[in-house]
Amino acid sequence: MKYVSADWNISFDASLLMNSEIVTVAPETSVSEVAKLMIEENIGSVAVVEDNKIVGIITDRDFTRCAAMEKHASKAAELMSSPVITVDYRENVLDIARKMGDHNIRHIFVEKDGEIIGIISLRDILKIMPEAIYCYIPHAEKKNK
Repeated sequence: MKYVSADWNISFDASLLMNSEIVTVAPETSVSEVAKLMIEENIGSVAVVEDNKIVGIITDRDFTRCAAMEKHASKAAELMSSPVITVDYRENVLDIARKMGDHNIRHIFVEKDGEIIGIISLRDILKIMPEAIYCYIPHAEKKNK
């Protein structure tokens, strides 16, 4: 997909949007435990961690996909999506949103010097959309004159 380039930049980067508290599970965690954890924490994803490294992500969509395909998954490793998609902590919100759209994902990990330091959800991006639109309007008006 091609995007129209803009001559403006929203000053929200990944480090300002991200949640640095990533909820994690081990690959051998039962799918039932993962679901309960996501409900208790009111979150849409958990990171699957092995040897202190994120090896996958489980989202609410993974549960739906598994049920729709009538697939049986008993452990986190069987349900997770892998490899994980990341962005640099300095990337701006537009590039992050585009990357999420390109990969058809709703959660993306934030990396700094090769280490995962946070996660951004589509909801995090939607929270700043009023400010993003406000930043864009003056530039759009100038272009259209």
